[in-house]
Amino acid sequence: MNWVIVGQGALGSLLAIKLQQHGQSVSILTRHHAVAQSINFQQQQYQFSTATLSDLTNQSTPTTLVAAVKAYQVAALLTQLGSLVSECQLVLSYNGMLDNEQQCLP
Repeated sequence: MNWVIVGQGALGSLLAIKLQQHGQSVSILTRHHAVAQSINFQQQQYQFSTATLSDLTNQSTPTTLVAAVKAYQVAALLTQLGSLVSECQLVLSYNGMLDNEQQCLP
């Protein structure tokens, strides 16, 4: 599987690390392209490739996209992701409450 993680907070970082530990291909979605993303966890350093939205729409579509974001970021993120939401499996985990959940979620 090809996993892409959106959100580099505690949940997103932990998911990326655990997936990589199980031999999965994991990239981290960033706003600006960077060569690699590094996360330190339990005295070990984990390296991840990064991707931008344009990379995902112009190149390979991820198998699963995990979005671990704040509730107020959900609507804008889904708009930015556009057709990717229908082309791959989306796991959406947001912190907080959405006032308009039915309108935001695909």
